[in-house]
Amino acid sequence: MIVMAGGEEKPCPCGKFYKAASVPQPAPGCKPVCPTCCKVPKTVIIVVFFRVRTYFYEKIMVVIRLSRGGSKKRPFYNIVATDSRNRRDGRFIERIGFYNPIASGAAEGFSIKQDRLTHWQGVGAQLSPTVERLVKAAAKKAA
Repeated sequence: MIVMAGGEEKPCPCGKFYKAASVPQPAPGCKPVCPTCCKVPKTVIIVVFFRVRTYFYEKIMVVIRLSRGGSKKRPFYNIVATDSRNRRDGRFIERIGFYNPIASGAAEGFSIKQDRLTHWQGVGAQLSPTVERLVKAAAKKAA
């Protein structure tokens, strides 16, 4: 890679020219890009114990789904908003309710914060089929 002096113009892969001094020099082996038209996605590369992980901060798919808790043969589910790439019982953004399938008597079997559910749906979160079924059943029961 040739590093140009201050005010000289360099060609961009898009065909335009730009001032070399106005753009920070890319790492060795990387193509230079002009700041006006060639957008590079924002990425962060983290090396953790010989694993390389790349996180894209542009867009994530948020889902509202069940996260299992409880003990063996006694399930209890938290309703959580999470990134779709996370594991079922892994990291989540926010806990918005719970579902207890073995609730009996006066114990509450399902509860959800309706204002938080509306907020997450408003910003584009998708409900899992099970959560959608539970929300519809609770709405029908309340009406």
